[in-house]
Amino acid sequence: MELISVLLQGSVHHADSAGHDSVLPAGTVQHIRFGRGLVHFEMPGPALVESGGTLEGYQIWVNLPPADKLCNPVYTEVAPDDLPRVRTEDGGAEIRVISGTSHGVEGAVSCVTPVLLLDVQLIRRDASVKLEIPDQYGCAFAYCFSGSSAIVGGRPLPPHWRASLGQGESLLVSTDSEPCHLLIGAGVPLREPVVKYGPFAMCTEQEIREAVQDYRQGLMGECPPPGAAERQRQINAALALQKANADSASDGN
Repeated sequence: MELISVLLQGSVHHADSAGHDSVLPAGTVQHIRFGRGLVHFEMPGPALVESGGTLEGYQIWVNLPPADKLCNPVYTEVAPDDLPRVRTEDGGAEIRVISGTSHGVEGAVSCVTPVLLLDVQLIRRDASVKLEIPDQYGCAFAYCFSGSSAIVGGRPLPPHWRASLGQGESLLVSTDSEPCHLLIGAGVPLREPVVKYGPFAMCTEQEIREAVQDYRQGLMGECPPPGAAERQRQINAALALQKANADSASDGN
């Protein structure tokens, strides 16, 4: 399994059994290829724990072909300023190329199974950008995060809605009322059996049982890092305080 995470707001503390330990700020793209096993830990960053706020992001899970399921784990972080971008000539739209290629710009993340991920910001009303979904991708989608309804290939796409796209489709993505934010994604079907249990995805039930056993025996490493229990205690206390404040405000009304 491979995991692509994109952090939109807030911060996340990540640590794993390979020794990576860092706080990811908003705008960071994280790529993990779990392969034969990597145990990881993720919690809200220190600033969110101490002061509260919004934590928002999205994750794309990508299956590995059978021959690569037990490969060595890989971990990568891409800082916000290092993420490849494409901006239209009129400045009305910007594409963050997370994976794949768009307008000749190669993305920051490369998966074993080819994936196209374009984070599109239509900055102004009446902005538009043309996108190509290469023929190699057998399935594709568009998802609108926020703002007004996007117009994707002539079809309206309201916030928090997903639309399936055609193979090899050429799209005009636009908005006619206010700025909006959407994700264009595409992948290559592996056309193989998939058995999934929790975070494990293999081809047979026996492989799943073996993966779970390896995890329980500690063969994938150990996590969380030192201090995680105290961080969890702080998060629980902050959540309890937020709930108490909300209940108090409700009683006051």
